[in-house]
Amino acid sequence: MGAATWLSACVPNPAFDGPADASGGEQGDSGGDCSPRVRVSGLHAAWSTPNQIRWAWAVDAGTTDTLQEFRLELGADEASLLRGDAAVRSVTRGDNPELGFLALPGTTGDDPVRATVVDGLNPDTDYAARLLAIDDFGCTSTTAVAFERTPPPPVADVVVFADVLSGYTLPHNLVVVDDPTRAYGGTSFLEYRPQDDPECAGVTPVCWQNLRLQDLALPLSLGTAFDKGAYVEFALAADTANTPYWANAWLRFDTVCDACGGTCADSQACAPDGTPCDAGACDGCGPCSASSCPSCSGYYEAWTVRPAADYRVVQWPLRAFLRDGAPIPAAEADGGLFGFAIGTAWDPQAVIRIDEIHVRH
Repeated sequence: MGAATWLSACVPNPAFDGPADASGGEQGDSGGDCSPRVRVSGLHAAWSTPNQIRWAWAVDAGTTDTLQEFRLELGADEASLLRGDAAVRSVTRGDNPELGFLALPGTTGDDPVRATVVDGLNPDTDYAARLLAIDDFGCTSTTAVAFERTPPPPVADVVVFADVLSGYTLPHNLVVVDDPTRAYGGTSFLEYRPQDDPECAGVTPVCWQNLRLQDLALPLSLGTAFDKGAYVEFALAADTANTPYWANAWLRFDTVCDACGGTCADSQACAPDGTPCDAGACDGCGPCSASSCPSCSGYYEAWTVRPAADYRVVQWPLRAFLRDGAPIPAAEADGGLFGFAIGTAWDPQAVIRIDEIHVRH
């Protein structure tokens, strides 16, 4: 609440100034003028799940070569943040790699870093946060404090994967491995090794691959929960040498779009407005096309995979999956969940494990 403030004191930048002392003071000189060259404002919670909050912000000034790091501080309340209590959590680029950049590296598009997800939170709990943008001279711009309360724990659960696979996987070397010592829960997990993927043969230094569960045919009864708190959750262990800074995910529900591909004669065509054609009522209908039957997937894009051999739990609200910039219509979920995928550029020696995929609400 309120405009961002720009601090007159400098946060030390070890690359330029040497390390900070134990009391939090600084050694060295930032070069005199400490007017921050990266300025941030408008911190707010874009969404929250019982254990995670996505914090988003605006960048009012700065270029890609002037940022040292974003740093997000999280506490129980505003007073604890301003006092710098020991319990205040500092989330840095070591936790969330995208916080080291103003724009995601290694992408062909314009992918500015304007949000990050903080995990490991408690359900039904109040949190206060502020964002620091530290420039390459160690000068800091700090947002006003923002607030969010996480939702209560879920009361219902749809299992997408937990030991037993529904449907099938793509690529085919995304396999179920039975090894309780390496599973997040239960006895089995999904494992993908790019070095065993024929589509990645000879590809260096990375290979893009979507890891997909298809033909799931899982019934959903979400009702208003689709918009008010339903979320997908899974555990991901990405033992990878590179940091995949840009990744996507998608969910696909069973709607008329999934039946596209036929003609009026077999009742699998679409009217120009996208509605299905009933048998014997084919006026104005024709073979389905991308324009008459848009994709039934909703996408969550531009998230960064945290490289780690240990599992990290991921939670995304269903309303965060977008099509053409808008949330998927809630009614599409009534037909059940038919597909789930995550995709990014994996290095050839990566070992990816996915376990305990659920839709909770």
